[in-house]
Amino acid sequence: MNIPEELLYEEESSTLDFKGKQYNFISADDVQKGELLKDILAFANAWRRIDAYILIGIKEIKGSKSEVIGIEDELDDAQLQQFVNSKTQRPVTFHYKTVIIEDKKVGVIHIPVNQRPIYLKNDYGKLKKNVVYIRRGSATDEASPDEVAQMGLSELSPNENIPTLDFEFADAKNHVQLGKVLKLKTIHLSVPKEKEIPDYEERQGFGALQVNISTFNSNRDYYRELVDFYYWFNKARRIGFVIKNSSGVVANNVRIEMDVADSDKKFTFFSADKFSDYPKAHRNFLENIRPLSQQLKDMQQKPDIVIKRFSNKWHIEAKFEKVQPQQTAFTKDFIYFAPDYNCSIELEGKIFADNLPNPLIEKLSIESQVENRNGSLDEIRRMHYEIVLKNKS
Repeated sequence: MNIPEELLYEEESSTLDFKGKQYNFISADDVQKGELLKDILAFANAWRRIDAYILIGIKEIKGSKSEVIGIEDELDDAQLQQFVNSKTQRPVTFHYKTVIIEDKKVGVIHIPVNQRPIYLKNDYGKLKKNVVYIRRGSATDEASPDEVAQMGLSELSPNENIPTLDFEFADAKNHVQLGKVLKLKTIHLSVPKEKEIPDYEERQGFGALQVNISTFNSNRDYYRELVDFYYWFNKARRIGFVIKNSSGVVANNVRIEMDVADSDKKFTFFSADKFSDYPKAHRNFLENIRPLSQQLKDMQQKPDIVIKRFSNKWHIEAKFEKVQPQQTAFTKDFIYFAPDYNCSIELEGKIFADNLPNPLIEKLSIESQVENRNGSLDEIRRMHYEIVLKNKS
């Protein structure tokens, strides 16, 4: 059983769980053994298309590589098989093995895709008979009657009750589909260092009589903000996503997870809220004060695209919630992609939905051409002046 090291960089999900300590099993009571039984059942009933793993002796580190702690006590696969399958109404396919990771013992419970639903024939410990336990993300829950029915239907007629989903890049603002290959042209400006950029000061007078003045609302950082804004304005390109349900079945709780390898750190992804507006030479402190009702509304609205940076990759999640039959749904938010060099990258994506028995696998790609240009303060001021004139015309 080979365990991909990449699993240590992933977060807990419907296909992965980390346990810092070994399960209490040998000489344990029914309640303690029930914890192991519940976890195996939950993964066996999860909506997924790929194998699931419980890694024992690993401490999860969110946003980074998880820590290998190791275990001392080992479990016996044959005893686990007899224990679990004597309690369930149908056999559960799983395997236990001890492997060595970073010179430490790690327990691995490997759970391939099973026929569902699976539940207990009798109460055991705190677990109830006839209840279908299911893994949702990083938590375990009880499946609803509708979900249990859907599991049974998927076994009887697997192609009739599963939505057909497909996703690609999009111009989310204008609701335009852009396909699975995105070709971008960007500009990399060679800008001065921050300490080389002078403070902004207004000038009054005529000709040789002009003098620098400082007013209460003058923005002394205006030039530095202008350089930073146009550096990213030229370098970053906006990206959104679209998903289409071409079936006659509603897709519930739809989300996409994409991983992008970037061990050399040749590009950057960032969210739209980190891209500032045009800098201003004068500060109006009142314009940044929003009504309390608007502030509360903004706090409640969660972005539908989330970006996370791991040590050697980017992780992007896009949420669509419910997608109706024959609907084409666009993300309301978008993100920015900023390459440092010419590059061609691949986004390995998985589509998840509550009524997909397993995630769908898709691949998107971005091809970028980067042009290098001078980004002196005078050049950036000229650039800004031309854009302002264009917007006024």
